[in-house]
Amino acid sequence: MASTCLFLSTFDRCLSTSRNVHWRQFSSMSFAKRLLILIMLFLLISSVICLIVYNLYNGICTTTPGFGTIIVIVYGNVFISLIPHGGMFICSIVTWIHLRQMRNRVDTNSGINNLTILVQRTNRQLLILIFTQAFLAIILEVQRDISATYSLITSSVKKSVEQQQIEYFLLQLSIILYYIKFAMPFYVNCAFSTLFRKTFRTSMKSLISRCFHLCQNN
Repeated sequence: MASTCLFLSTFDRCLSTSRNVHWRQFSSMSFAKRLLILIMLFLLISSVICLIVYNLYNGICTTTPGFGTIIVIVYGNVFISLIPHGGMFICSIVTWIHLRQMRNRVDTNSGINNLTILVQRTNRQLLILIFTQAFLAIILEVQRDISATYSLITSSVKKSVEQQQIEYFLLQLSIILYYIKFAMPFYVNCAFSTLFRKTFRTSMKSLISRCFHLCQNN
């Protein structure tokens, strides 16, 4: 769901930079809420299949061999990996095209002011963040998908103790790397965006100042 929310935010950015007024109208809070509710309901309902195909085998919770394994692999790779991350990457490219078109329109006008330059700079930094997060998220997601798919396919195969230990270690490592994806946006923003760092410092100073005044009043 976190990947889906990130994809939806990228999709909203794509809509907001479109030249078409009709598409820009969809970049609104009301539409975003309705779309989020519909997609979350779909994911919750469709994931019920996992309750059916998973069971205990040799003390391990895994999918039923055969058709159940295929369903989980297809569902995970399509709805959890391909659609969110592929859509994120496509929306990033479309947003980049929209911003280039916007910049070309501005360049043809003679009245370029400081506000226009500031908007261009903000859009450029947001685009860098979108591309960076999408690229890193795809890498971390792909390695997790490969590991999980291999684990499901070979779950019914008899393995030696040494092979089980190696595969368990690699599986746990892939899980750790996968969850890094959900913690990395803050660090990516700090590393690649001067605007984010400036806003973050201002917010922290304001928070510290409020806490200081609150302590003085008490």
